[in-house]
Amino acid sequence: MEVLHLDPVIFVHIPRTGGTSLRRIMEQNFSSIGQPGKDYARTMGHRPEMQECDAWLGHMPFGLHRFLERPVKYITILRDPAERVISEYRRRDIRNRFNQSPAEFAWARPELCDNQMVRHLAPVTKGTCPVEEKHVEQAKRNIEEHFKFVGRTDAYSAMVYYLKMVLGWRIDEIPHENRTAAPLVSPEDLWNHPRLEYDYQLYRWFNWR
Repeated sequence: MEVLHLDPVIFVHIPRTGGTSLRRIMEQNFSSIGQPGKDYARTMGHRPEMQECDAWLGHMPFGLHRFLERPVKYITILRDPAERVISEYRRRDIRNRFNQSPAEFAWARPELCDNQMVRHLAPVTKGTCPVEEKHVEQAKRNIEEHFKFVGRTDAYSAMVYYLKMVLGWRIDEIPHENRTAAPLVSPEDLWNHPRLEYDYQLYRWFNWR
């Protein structure tokens, strides 16, 4: 399969946003994809060959560009915060059958639920560090200054169209991977949950901009 010559990108994959499908699309378009992980500073120091990749991706926070030797922009996908947490909840509930409501799950699993979009994009990498208003503002600045594209899970077709028609990616079909069953609870149950407060600030700003 012919591989296109595209501008290099970093994909910050926020969990449960539809990023696994986007990974598959990237594999169709980039010949060499690096996955430096969350501790990318250490990885890039020990694996200089990663400088030669065409793209980089993973569940990692914003900031990898500082360790690359060429200019590069980011892409990511955002999702309604309540729907993202419910997807996380359903994935684990199907496997473990624990007796928790989604709201209880959000309190019990901050590493999965506590304003994860802001934590990835500001970033706020220490789990013990609380997310604050200043981190939302930093995430906004990072999106405006460093991101080539930000998609939304609920607008996947529009996202694919943009990647294909504007960025020149080849997309023969839209993969749908790592999906969970439809939620049995309403997202409204989480709209005012403190663990999602700052993610909602970021998400609403992005939708209004």
